[in-house]
Amino acid sequence: MPLTFQRVRSHWTSGTEKCAVGHWFAADAVVALALVHHLAIGRNIPFTSLLDWLLGLAPRGVVEFVPKSDPMVQRQFREDVFAEYGKEQFEAALRSRAEIVRVLELAPEGRTLYEYRRRP
Repeated sequence: MPLTFQRVRSHWTSGTEKCAVGHWFAADAVVALALVHHLAIGRNIPFTSLLDWLLGLAPRGVVEFVPKSDPMVQRQFREDVFAEYGKEQFEAALRSRAEIVRVLELAPEGRTLYEYRRRP
């Protein structure tokens, strides 16, 4: 069953959640499409914090990376002040926390799906 909620109302920098969603349910997997760029660019949440949270929700999942060069990202976030936001940085942050099982490039523009499995 899908679960949706407003994640950005919590305290990312302190690592505490207002809603403690991870305690409400036990999920087998997480599918996070079109999420990373909204939180990393739109809310200035570091990849490390975002991935720690995703990996805490379920042992495996699929997450989509959308590059800054994507037309939708260009329209939403006009000013490029996020030097740390890149595919290489995202992959490095994910790889340091989980095994990357599969990578699927969705389009030449750079949208990419990552299937991952949390390390024990």
